[in-house]
Amino acid sequence: MLTLEEQVMKYKKKREAEMKALAEKEDEDQGEQFPEDAPESDFTPPHSTHPQTLDSFLHQRTLQTFLFLLKQTRDPHTVRYLETFANCTGLSSYHGLHGVTAENEFYNSLISTPPSTITISARKNQIQGWSKYNPHLGVEYVDFNIDVNPLQLASRLLKIREQVRKEIEHDLQVIIEWESIIMSSYTSNLKDKTTEIFSKLDYRALENDYVQTSGQSPLRISTFDLLLNLVTHHSVVNLLEKSSDSSSSAFLKEYYNERIHWFNGPQPYDRSHDFLTGIFTTSPTVSKSESGKMELTDTRMVGEAVLKERSRVCEWKGGEECWGKVMEMRMGEGRREEEEEEER
Repeated sequence: MLTLEEQVMKYKKKREAEMKALAEKEDEDQGEQFPEDAPESDFTPPHSTHPQTLDSFLHQRTLQTFLFLLKQTRDPHTVRYLETFANCTGLSSYHGLHGVTAENEFYNSLISTPPSTITISARKNQIQGWSKYNPHLGVEYVDFNIDVNPLQLASRLLKIREQVRKEIEHDLQVIIEWESIIMSSYTSNLKDKTTEIFSKLDYRALENDYVQTSGQSPLRISTFDLLLNLVTHHSVVNLLEKSSDSSSSAFLKEYYNERIHWFNGPQPYDRSHDFLTGIFTTSPTVSKSESGKMELTDTRMVGEAVLKERSRVCEWKGGEECWGKVMEMRMGEGRREEEEEEER
């Protein structure tokens, strides 16, 4: 049987350990680090063999960035509300493409949804001010009402969307600039017989650029990794759609079909690098074209074609800025309607 003083000391030590663990967790949550493995997620995206569109990708990363920020500010209720509203439970921890679709429908529905109230029930001994070790409290619950204004959520989302859009536009140019670096490093490493196939394009290409120094979004690193996978997917599909009757086209088609699942569902980091590495490390082979001719397949030329097409794909503009302005105008109309309703 412990004395009262010993019980107090034991409680203090336990409390100090809990506070230390909480502080360490908060330090880890300050920003995104580039992990070796992608986070696990229960989210299952809709199956699709078609490349995700750029506007759909932008919408997905906007939502995921907002959900990340909500978690950082200890607002799990709004996270749950948005994931339920968008029918994407688990999206906040999902690292992959095709996470969401139909950006226009999402904002239309969100803006037109009236404000609502969420009632949260919490046990008394889980609320700050009541000790969770107090045996006299019993099992009692306290209800809290949390107001949710979808119009305000849409406004916050659009601000994040604009920042993510600018980052993607900048990072697409980074990918273009790296095409020549990858090819020159491949040739150099081939001569020097180094273990590295070619210079790896990853988050380090973004270090100390003006976007980072001026304040980047918290998920820019993982967005860049997924962006690489997205443009690689588009480049391969484009080449296959306009491919001629050659053994190179047959090789790329077979290679892509074996790895088509790399572009849908949860993925590890550096998936696009793995895809290109596989092409460049495949030995030249003699194979049949679709017409039955025996031809030599130069895999280096196939890899170079994918890189060139990827640079062309990265020239996307797509009227994103115009679309953003249209949404801002609609948000302004929604705010005016809300203000008029309050005045009445």
